[in-house]
Amino acid sequence: RFANLEAYASGEELVTQYHHDPSLSTDLRLQLGAGKAKMDLSNMTLQNLSVRSAFSDVFVTYRLPNKTDMKKMDIHATRANVFLENVEKAKAELVSVQNDMGETRLILGDGNVHKSTIYLQSGVGNCILVIDEKQPVMIVLKMGLFSKLDNQGNFEKLQNEKEVYVNKAYHENPQKVTKIICSLDLGDITLVKN
Repeated sequence: RFANLEAYASGEELVTQYHHDPSLSTDLRLQLGAGKAKMDLSNMTLQNLSVRSAFSDVFVTYRLPNKTDMKKMDIHATRANVFLENVEKAKAELVSVQNDMGETRLILGDGNVHKSTIYLQSGVGNCILVIDEKQPVMIVLKMGLFSKLDNQGNFEKLQNEKEVYVNKAYHENPQKVTKIICSLDLGDITLVKN
């Protein structure tokens, strides 16, 4: 353990590789301490992913889609930043991120349109949602008294709905909509069209 701490303090990079059997659906559980964890989960057969981080920034990216439909991706960070890139390629039914203190950034690309629910819960920190214009989304915001919205993507607020926003692709493909529920106590929510 001390060698790991010394390597982290000296700036050395520690790399761990996980090799899975592509013919088997897999559950992956990770417990992280401090530092950064950069995970490219492309082309895997993950059925469930669970990440618990104390002080380690979590980066999850996809270049290629998951080979099977994922049931749940669950990330909980105590005091760290969480970045999810091209998470639509996870083909997850549910993505749940709880970030107690730190920035949360979600990037939905123009990959496969997959109906899913993404729940982002942030205590203190900013939440940035970057959505490709081809991804049909409905964004439900639950903001605290000290939170504010910066709608840079000109997302349309639904009439008769409190803090519910959609993009143009939502109207074109409502049966494949990704529902994003973003709950923030203290910080800013930024919506960006990519």
